[in-house]
Amino acid sequence: MITFTDQQIAGFTPEEKEMFDNLVKRHHVEVLTDEEKRHEEEQQAVKDYIKNHFARERENEEFTKRLEAQLDTNGHVTTAQFF
Repeated sequence: MITFTDQQIAGFTPEEKEMFDNLVKRHHVEVLTDEEKRHEEEQQAVKDYIKNHFARERENEEFTKRLEAQLDTNGHVTTAQFF
């Protein structure tokens, strides 16, 4: 993906601006302002954080289940285990 800043686009010559506009029309490009780009990046960072958080949570639950499965139980009293 190619990214242009607002300053770069503002600095285009008329010919470059025309070529840029033609490419935008031809390839259905979405032009975002710097604020929108930053907002999109923040949203993606939050989504990634949530995804990683739930993955770690699932991993912790699986680890807990495996650990509990290794414990010998004698009624309601857990017996000593050496690992």
